[in-house]
Amino acid sequence: MGKQHRSIGQRNRQPRTYKIKRMKKIMFSDKYCLTLAVLYGTKTMTRRVLKEGTPLGNWEETVKHLPYKVGDIVAIAQPYKDIIECMAEYSDIIINADGSINREFKAGWTNKMFVRGNLMPHHIRITDIKLERLQDISEEDCLKEGIIFIESFSIIGRMLTFSLSSVKWDGCMTIFLNFSLLLKEPTQT
Repeated sequence: MGKQHRSIGQRNRQPRTYKIKRMKKIMFSDKYCLTLAVLYGTKTMTRRVLKEGTPLGNWEETVKHLPYKVGDIVAIAQPYKDIIECMAEYSDIIINADGSINREFKAGWTNKMFVRGNLMPHHIRITDIKLERLQDISEEDCLKEGIIFIESFSIIGRMLTFSLSSVKWDGCMTIFLNFSLLLKEPTQT
């Protein structure tokens, strides 16, 4: 008998495995309504404390250690219960036929720490990154951070004052991110 020839498609190959890159997510404080401020467009910058050990002398070296880069598209983390109406295409994955929450998504139903970035309907694009000492924040930057200054006013004889308490952490460096909210293109029908 002669030799059997294999075609190219019959080689003994290992199946290719593809690693799906997870979308980064960013969390804003709901206690101070900062997620809503981002969604409404009134919060356009944020600060994050640098991880200890991040090199600070050379900007190119520092950028390698930052969690976000200019141009990154980042999902705004929200609990699934708050956005399930926006996610019609995923609702059958998250909610079982009997109306219960799928076990895999239960933790993220009320806690945005456990949601998947690629399932989030709202995203931001990082437009600028700077390094800044925490105590160097200006009033203009506070407004971009979503902080609203309210003048003192009187209600039935009582004086209420709202002010920003300054935080002084010596040597604390923050990563300063400017971003813009991305609006999804309307779907064609």
